[in-house]
Amino acid sequence: MSTDEPVGEVGPERTRADGGGGVRTGAGGTVTDDESVAAGASRPSLRTAGWVLATFAVVGVGYGLAANFTIGFLIETFVDPGANPLDNTLVGIVLVLAVVNTMLLGPVLAAVAGLSVGRSYPDRGVLVAGLSGVSSTLGFYVLAALALFLTFGVLSQYAPAAASDAAAGSSSSSGPFAVADLRPTLVEVGIPTGLVGAVTGYVGSRLAE
Repeated sequence: MSTDEPVGEVGPERTRADGGGGVRTGAGGTVTDDESVAAGASRPSLRTAGWVLATFAVVGVGYGLAANFTIGFLIETFVDPGANPLDNTLVGIVLVLAVVNTMLLGPVLAAVAGLSVGRSYPDRGVLVAGLSGVSSTLGFYVLAALALFLTFGVLSQYAPAAASDAAAGSSSSSGPFAVADLRPTLVEVGIPTGLVGAVTGYVGSRLAE
């Protein structure tokens, strides 16, 4: 009596629907669909974290160059040759705004990154929250380092002494503040930036369900 059911194993891998999940049996053993999905999700997570860091880095470079060019224009226009550019009030104000805006960019960019990552991982709120939070925190430090390096780098082109004083932490001759004075604040700003990335990543993942 013939039957439509195959007898024995037909190929090296066989899939059977058992309830709601599938089971694949092969030379490496039995793997469920849920385990396969979980394993596949870990690989894109690392790539996604890399893209988040790269985005922060690109924004940091772009913003730093924009600040560098702007401050350079102001120095050439309003500062006498050979004078300390940070003795000029306008240059000092623009420098302060450039530094403050660098820190404010962190949470804003973290929110955009978190929502974008969350939409790529529906129904994986915890995974996305951790991924977005960590990558946003690290990304902010990369952004800040690049942006501030390029922003203060313009001083070395016009007043090497002032630039070296700023890097060394002497605020008396480097205008409103020194680079060393910013380190504790940058560390603190990285914390809410990571929280924003985590929360928005979780929200984006839930909205994408």
